[in-house]
Amino acid sequence: MDRARESRPARAAGAHWQIWERDASGASERTCRLDAAGPIVDDTTTPDVETSGAAYAKRFSGPAGAYLLEVQAQTFRRLLSDAAIRGGRVLDVGGGHAQLTRVLLALGFEVWVQGSTASCGARLLPLMQEADGRLHFVASSLWSLPFADRAFDLVVGIRLLAHVDRWQALVSEMARVSRRALLIEYPPVLSANVFEPWLFALKRRLEGNTRRFRCYSMGQMAPVLRNAGLVEATERREFLLPMVVHRVLQRPGLSRWLEACCGRLRITGLLGSPALLLARRQEAEPEAATPPVLLPRAAHADAPNRILLVAPQPFFSIAGTPLNISNMCKVLTGLGYEIHLATLPLGRDLVMPGLVYHRVAKIPGLDEVPIGFSFAKLAYDVLLAVETYRLLRRQRFAAVHAIEDAAFFAAPIARWFRAPVVVDLDSDICGQLLGNGSRLVRALAVLARPLRRAALRCSTCAITVAGGLTRLVRAESPDTPVFEIMDVPGEELMRPADPDAIARLRCELGLPAAHLIVYTGNFDRRQGVETLVDAMPLVLARFPDSVLLLVGGEPHQIEALKARAARVGVDGAVRLVGKRPVEQMPEFMAMADVLASPRLEPYITPLKIYAYMASGRPIVATDLPTHTDVLDLNSAILAPPSADGLADGIARAFKEPARSARLGLRARQLVERDHSYEAFKSKLAEVYAYLDGRGRTAPSPSAAE
Repeated sequence: MDRARESRPARAAGAHWQIWERDASGASERTCRLDAAGPIVDDTTTPDVETSGAAYAKRFSGPAGAYLLEVQAQTFRRLLSDAAIRGGRVLDVGGGHAQLTRVLLALGFEVWVQGSTASCGARLLPLMQEADGRLHFVASSLWSLPFADRAFDLVVGIRLLAHVDRWQALVSEMARVSRRALLIEYPPVLSANVFEPWLFALKRRLEGNTRRFRCYSMGQMAPVLRNAGLVEATERREFLLPMVVHRVLQRPGLSRWLEACCGRLRITGLLGSPALLLARRQEAEPEAATPPVLLPRAAHADAPNRILLVAPQPFFSIAGTPLNISNMCKVLTGLGYEIHLATLPLGRDLVMPGLVYHRVAKIPGLDEVPIGFSFAKLAYDVLLAVETYRLLRRQRFAAVHAIEDAAFFAAPIARWFRAPVVVDLDSDICGQLLGNGSRLVRALAVLARPLRRAALRCSTCAITVAGGLTRLVRAESPDTPVFEIMDVPGEELMRPADPDAIARLRCELGLPAAHLIVYTGNFDRRQGVETLVDAMPLVLARFPDSVLLLVGGEPHQIEALKARAARVGVDGAVRLVGKRPVEQMPEFMAMADVLASPRLEPYITPLKIYAYMASGRPIVATDLPTHTDVLDLNSAILAPPSADGLADGIARAFKEPARSARLGLRARQLVERDHSYEAFKSKLAEVYAYLDGRGRTAPSPSAAE
C-alpha cells in the first residue's frame, strides 16, 4: 500500500470519495478505504453504473464484441501515438467497464479509474492482481472529481457522454483535472446516428440491452473545450456501419472487410461513429494576456486568397443556379481570389482567369442530372464529398463556399479542417423533397432537415437569395449571420436586343405578327409551365391570334407539354423551341408582348425574373412571394397562381398595351437600380470582408435584410 499511497494524486478538499487498491502483501483481494466521513453523493444521471455491469459487458462478448473492442483500442492507441502521449498518470472517468484498462496499463500509465458508486469497480478486481500497484479505483461524483487541478497527465471518458444531460459541466470537470490532454468518446450528429430516433425500436429488438443516446457536433464540442483551455483537437471515427450491424453479422472477417472498404473511400472519417476526440492543453506563453483560442486554418499565410467553391450542379449550363455561380466566380476572381470549383463532370468549361476546375469522375449511365432532387444527383454528391475532403486535406483554403445541398457534406468537412464555411441557399431543398411525387423522396425530407440545420449551425455565415430563405436560416440557426443577396442577370441578358436578330428569329420560327406570350427557362414542375398551357384556351377565347412560345426544357418535358397542349386543344397555338443559347435570350424576350412567369413555388425568386425586368417588356407573374419580393403592382401584372388567374392577367396586358408598357419600363428601372451586377458585386464583397475579419464584424442591416 505504501507505493500506491505515495503516488496518489492530491484530492480536492472536502470531497467524498472511496478507493479500492490491491493490498501490497497480496493477502487480501481488496482493501476498501473511506477517506471522508459520510456517504458518497450519487448523481441523478450516472451512466457508468450500467456500463460497468455484467449485462453491458455482454454487448461486447463473442467474436463481434472482440472486434469492436479491438478497433476501439487501435483507434485509441493511434491517437495517443500521434500526440506523443505515453506513460504518466491517467484518470479513466466512468471507466468501470474496463474496456481500456489493459490498453492503458500496457502503454505504461499509472491508471486511476473513477466510478459513480463502489459497485462500478467490480470488473477491475482481477486486473488489480496483475497491475502491480498501478491500478486504482475511486468512487465519487462524476461532476465533482475528488482531485486537485491538473492532477493527471491524461483524462479519458469512454461510453459516457452519450448518456449524460449536463455534458458541458462533465467535460469541464474532466478538463480541470487534466494536465496535458483529454480524450473523450461521443456519437457524432453527422453519421448513421441521424436515423436513431426512427430506428431505435428495431435496434432494441436486435440488441435487447440498449438505451437512447445523445449526439454531438464539433460545433458544440469546440467552445466547451476551448473554454477549458484545450485547443488542439484531433478526432478519429471508428465505424461507418452502426455497431448493431456488426453484432448482428457476428462475422468479424466480413466486418473488417466492409469497414476497410469504407476507410479506403475515406467515408468513415466523414460519417463514422463513434468518434474519439483528443484535445490537448496548449500552455499560454508567459507574456500572453489572453487565453488561447481556436483559430480557423484560413489564418495561415499560404491560403489568403484561395476559395473552394462546391457546386453540385452541371456547370456551366443554362439554368438559374449555374448562371448565379458564374456571376459569383466573376466577382470573386475580380476581387483577387483564386476559385477552385469542385463540381460535376457535366456542363462546359467557362474560361475565366483565376478559375480552376475540379470535376468528379463521370458515373457510367448518369449523363444528365435534372434540376431539383434526383438519385443521380445524390450519387454525384457522394463523389463531391470525397473530392471536397481530398482538396481540403491537400491544401488550405481561405473559405469553403457550399452551394445548396453541397452544404450538407461540405460544411462539416470544412469544420473538420477548421476552414470558414459559407452556406449558400438558392432554394428550399426540404420543401422540394416534400413536394415530390415519390413517397421515398418525400421521406428523405426527414433526413434533409436536420442535415441542413447542422450545416447552418457549423457555418461561419449563410447567403440566401430570397426573404423566405433568410427567415428559414434565422429559424433553424438563429446565431448564424445571414446575408441576403438576390440573383442578378448577367451582362449578356442586360444588353439591348438586336432588331435584325429579332427579325431573323421570327422568320426562323415562323411566328405571325400576333399577340405573343413568351416563357424562358426550365420546365421543372415548380415553374408552373403546365398551368400556363392550361390557361391558353381561356386566352384564345378572348384573343384568338395569341401564341405561346416556350423556350427551354428537356426533350421528354417538351414531348409531355406537346401532349398536354393537344389534350386541351391548343397545340396549334403553343410553340416549343427547346433550349437556346443564353446569348439569344434578349431577342426572345424582346419579341414578347407579354413575358409570363407562372411559378408555383412560393418563396424562391427565379433568375429569369431579373432578365425579364431587364428586357423592359410587360410581365405577368403569379402573385406569390417568389415574385412580390422583387415585383409590385407598379412593375408587373400579378395574377393568382391558377389557369384562370394567368389568363385574366395576360388578357389585361393585351387590353391595356400603354399601361403594360409603363409597367415594363418601371421594372427595368427597378432592376437597374437595385439588382445590378455592381450591387451583386458589392454585397458579395461584403460577405468575404466579413470572413476576412473572422467574425469580428456582423453583417450590416442592408446585407442581412
